[in-house]
Amino acid sequence: MGRKNGTPNNNPTTPSKNPKSKSIDRPKPPKSGGGIRSTHLKKIDPMNNLFNIDAELFALHQEIENQGGELTEELEAALEITQAERTKKGEGCVYIYKQLKAQADLLRAEAKRLSERAKQYETSAEKIAEKLVESVQAHGQIKTEFMTISTRKSKSVLITEEQLLTKEFLRLKTEPNKTAIKEALERGVEVLGAKIVENDSLQIK
Repeated sequence: MGRKNGTPNNNPTTPSKNPKSKSIDRPKPPKSGGGIRSTHLKKIDPMNNLFNIDAELFALHQEIENQGGELTEELEAALEITQAERTKKGEGCVYIYKQLKAQADLLRAEAKRLSERAKQYETSAEKIAEKLVESVQAHGQIKTEFMTISTRKSKSVLITEEQLLTKEFLRLKTEPNKTAIKEALERGVEVLGAKIVENDSLQIK
């Protein structure tokens, strides 16, 4: 005789249908491809397999980032390119070069933005100081529970017409004019203390 609907199954041999009781085998994460830890730099073996170089260079890039962009002697030695590595590693080094240049440009732009913002804060602070000075000059010092606001006499120089100042009162910054020096040297003119040198500049197409 069959079991009615809704009657619980008391057979102990029937497996439980509770999904929480099931054991799920999760895949183990793959082992690292031999990267670099920030505390222990792994140098690249010149005879390393070419297929592993990309992972090593990625780790080197990360280590340069960890060093705040500084290329230490150990990192510089690890970036040496041997004859066997020159294709794969050369391409990887170009990637690192472009990433570092982009990061430098980004930081330079951010530094400019922060400098301009700092000037705005400085200007606002000076204007508030002027308001306080005006108040003290008009109504006397301000006393509160925590501070006393007053003024003191000081002397500063106000330049009214700079073009009237003589040389003894001017501070001039001098530096070599490399453009003029190069033009003179290329014309055959002798320039004491300078010469033309040839350099190999990086070119990436």
